[in-house]
Amino acid sequence: MQINHQQLINHLNKNLSSTYYLTGEDVLLLQDARTAIVQKAKQQGATEHHVITVTPDYSWGDFAAMTTQQSLFDEKKIIDLRHTSGKFDKQASQTILNYLAAPVDGTTLILSTGKLTQAQLGTKFYKILD
Repeated sequence: MQINHQQLINHLNKNLSSTYYLTGEDVLLLQDARTAIVQKAKQQGATEHHVITVTPDYSWGDFAAMTTQQSLFDEKKIIDLRHTSGKFDKQASQTILNYLAAPVDGTTLILSTGKLTQAQLGTKFYKILD
């Protein structure tokens, strides 16, 4: 579901979802949205915050391991996955879709990209995210 920044703030005043997908060309709005989500997650007990900047050589096995591992103390965590181009290869797309099919309880995933093209928005991956 697509919502604007103010709708996100209103949503966060009521609850916290397990996954947020942020996209746009306004870097400050993206950062403000990320900050609001992180603050809400921390208010609800998240103690770990992992920021991952996706590069061409990023190992998606690391993401899979991070999202499937349960902490010894079962701490809540935030995974802040940042990908400026939004161009996910097949392995990346599948890894994220696998996570979305069975999100880990107590984990908040923030996936953010820059502004997407119409071609990107038309892909199966982004249709599932929407």
